[in-house]
Amino acid sequence: MDKHTVRNTLIETRDSLDPSFVSSSSHIICGRLLDLPELRDAVIGSYLAVGHEVNLEHLHQRLWEEARACFVPRILSNTEMEWARIESIGDLTVGTYGIPTSLRDETAELDDLDVLIMPCTGFDRMLNRLGMGGGYYDRALSKSTQSPVKIGVAFSQQEWPEIPVDRWDQPFDLVVTECEVIRR
Repeated sequence: MDKHTVRNTLIETRDSLDPSFVSSSSHIICGRLLDLPELRDAVIGSYLAVGHEVNLEHLHQRLWEEARACFVPRILSNTEMEWARIESIGDLTVGTYGIPTSLRDETAELDDLDVLIMPCTGFDRMLNRLGMGGGYYDRALSKSTQSPVKIGVAFSQQEWPEIPVDRWDQPFDLVVTECEVIRR
């Protein structure tokens, strides 16, 4: 199957998940993330969920309570994004393409992040990532001189036997689902 067909199949699968499953599984995934040694004392890049993506609200709430540095993407153009600091739910705004982001001015370079938590459409056991097709994360990571630990979050139903990859695709270092943590 080609990448486009796999992406559409996995989006359909993810979007058909019961909202109560998405909510409870997102909570479990956040707990697993908080237990990871990679997140201890780390400057964290994360994201704000859209639709049926894994919702990291519980993780963010803990980070804010602990006054930990957390940054989320802000789309700048059709090809670029930056990471804006977020310290509370009051920092939320709707950004480009209706994607939630932070309204704060403080930003971080990708090289300043220790960990980057990324959504995906799908993943495989080789930790290949299938995104939405815009290439934002792949482009940003290809320019990074000191790549952060790349953590994928997904529901177990988003696993695919073998994700089709292109030479520019950036794999995860680990994937966290409601069932397990998959490491390289």
